[in-house]
Amino acid sequence: ACIVMNKLVASLGVSMRPFVRFFLPTSMSMMTDPIERCSKLAAATFAHLVRLAPLVNSDEDGDIGQTLDKLMNIGVYGDEAFRKVVDHLIHGKPLPPCTLSN
Repeated sequence: ACIVMNKLVASLGVSMRPFVRFFLPTSMSMMTDPIERCSKLAAATFAHLVRLAPLVNSDEDGDIGQTLDKLMNIGVYGDEAFRKVVDHLIHGKPLPPCTLSN
């Protein structure tokens, strides 16, 4: 899966723009894979997606952007704090506050 995602992101380039919001969290979770090759590929994929992040604008992406916005409301993607972290990565919006415990 890490290889496929990396090849997909690398080959699509800027065309990947509508899918950045969906693939960012996936690549972040794959970066912790115990298999070093997978985690390094996921880190490279994440870096590529972050470079595309300033180009993300679902209004310009038409139907694809609207469909993906709806998908982002399902499961863990629907969590408000999770969406705020993704918005921070893509648009530089402030992160949600967190409390550190002892």
